[in-house]
Amino acid sequence: VREVPEGTPPSPSSQGAPLEQRLQEAHQCTQDLQEQLRVQVEVNRELKKLLVASVGEDLEARVHFLSEDKAQLAADVRAYAQRLSQGREEIDRLAIHADVWRSKFLAASLLVDELANCKARLMRQCDDFQEALQWMASEHKQLEANLTATCRLLAKLQGEVPRGDPAPCDVLQLSAQAQRAARSLCHQVAARGGSANLRLGPSPAVCPTPAESFAQRTDCAYETLKRSFTSSSAHSALESSLSSSSELVAHHGSTIACCRHCSGHLETV
Repeated sequence: VREVPEGTPPSPSSQGAPLEQRLQEAHQCTQDLQEQLRVQVEVNRELKKLLVASVGEDLEARVHFLSEDKAQLAADVRAYAQRLSQGREEIDRLAIHADVWRSKFLAASLLVDELANCKARLMRQCDDFQEALQWMASEHKQLEANLTATCRLLAKLQGEVPRGDPAPCDVLQLSAQAQRAARSLCHQVAARGGSANLRLGPSPAVCPTPAESFAQRTDCAYETLKRSFTSSSAHSALESSLSSSSELVAHHGSTIACCRHCSGHLETV
C-alpha cells in the first residue's frame, strides 16, 4: 500500500479496487445463494417425493382397509339376509302349525259342546228310564200283591190250607201256581156240571200298563237319540279336522287350497 500524499486526488485504479472486491463478494454471495437455492430446491423435491409417497401409501392402505371393510359388511349383510329368510320360513311354518292347531281347537270346541248337549240328553234319558223302572216296580208290587191274594183265595176254594210258611217264589211262579189252581177248580166244577162247562171264553186283549207304555216311549226316544249321535255335526267336523291335519303332516311340499281372500301358497311342514 502506497501512501498518497495529502491533497492529492485518488487515482482511478485506487477507486476500482474496492468496487471489484465488492463485486466479487456480491458474485460469491450470489453463487452461494444459488447453491443454497439449488440445495433447497433439491431438498424440496425430495420432500415432495417423500410426501407424495407417504400420502399414496396412506391412501392405498385406506383403500385396502375400506375394501376389506366393505367385503366384511357384504358378508354380514348376506348372513343377516340368510338368517332373516330362515326366520321368515320358521314364522311361516309356525303360522301353518298355528292354523292346524286352531282348526283342531275349533273342532274340539264343537265336539265339547256337542258332548255336553249329549250328556244333558243322556241324563234326561236316564231320568226317564229311572222313572219307568220305579213305575214298573210299583206296578210289579201291585201285581205281586194281586197274585198272592188270588193264590190264597184259590187255595182256600180248593180246601188246601198250607202248613207252615210257604216256600218263597217269584211272580212267574205265583202266576203259574194260580193257573194250576184255577185249572184244578175248573175241572172240579166241570166234573159236577158236565163237560160243556169246560168251554173257555175268548182271551181278553192285553194292553200295556201305564208304566210299560212309558218305558216303551222312553226306549223309542233312546233309539232316536242313538241315531242322532252317529250323525252329529261336531263328530263329523272333528273327523274332518283330524283327517285334514294328518294329510297336512303326511304330504310335505303339497299346495293347500285357500279361500278366495288368500293369495300365494302355503308350504306344509
